[in-house]
Amino acid sequence: MPSYREAKARSERKLQKAFKVGEVPKVYEVNCPYYGQKKFSRPGKRKIKICSFHRPDQGIELFEYTELRNTPIKELHQSYCQLDNDRIKDGKNNSFMIEVRVEFPRKLTILAGYEWAFLGRLTTGDKFLAVLKLKVRKIFRGCGLSSLIKFKELDLARKQTCDFIQTYHAADNPYFLSAITPSLNQGFVLYHGRPTGIEAYEEEGYIHLRKYLKRKTRSNVKVTFKDGTTFKTNRENHLILEYLKAIKGLPGKQILKIEEYGE
Repeated sequence: MPSYREAKARSERKLQKAFKVGEVPKVYEVNCPYYGQKKFSRPGKRKIKICSFHRPDQGIELFEYTELRNTPIKELHQSYCQLDNDRIKDGKNNSFMIEVRVEFPRKLTILAGYEWAFLGRLTTGDKFLAVLKLKVRKIFRGCGLSSLIKFKELDLARKQTCDFIQTYHAADNPYFLSAITPSLNQGFVLYHGRPTGIEAYEEEGYIHLRKYLKRKTRSNVKVTFKDGTTFKTNRENHLILEYLKAIKGLPGKQILKIEEYGE
């Protein structure tokens, strides 16, 4: 697994080649705390409320967060019903936007992608980071930016003393493999919650992953594919990735079951 510095250098070289520029572009990330909601005007349409974040500057090209209309808590409830149900509802939660930016020659800086993260605490005392949304602009895909965001996600979770990170992906996402690769490379386990939970898991088309940062470890988990092939996660994550790469069509839809085994 490359270090952040190595991954960043590789990403910058890929960007230089993809955009055919003489100088190597610079990539950097910024954490932007959630501020609240603000009204957003659209030409010829009604105003809508979208999420707003404390950003250190406004002097770069942006693609608007118009799809972020829910508050962080509402988005958490829709995406992670069980986490929302089990969290302490005392108002002491945080939400951050991790922005990845690319600076081209002549100081042209573009917002290339982002991850929206929610931080909360469960009634068990565990602190968690839940990934609400992840997006990389189409023209920047294939340049390793998702992996850089994953490094910063881990940094944020550790600084906030989180016990685990949870993320999920739709199995029918055409970019499922590229979306899941950074997590598997960082030692996440494929995850299925309690049978009594109300989360949507693989049987309903969603693949969850967790990274345990302290206190708990959950290494006795296996993933079974529709052809009967089984791997252990996270110890065989590299084999899972090789298997997924060989699948034609939508690899995520070939995941049949994720379950604990043994003691």
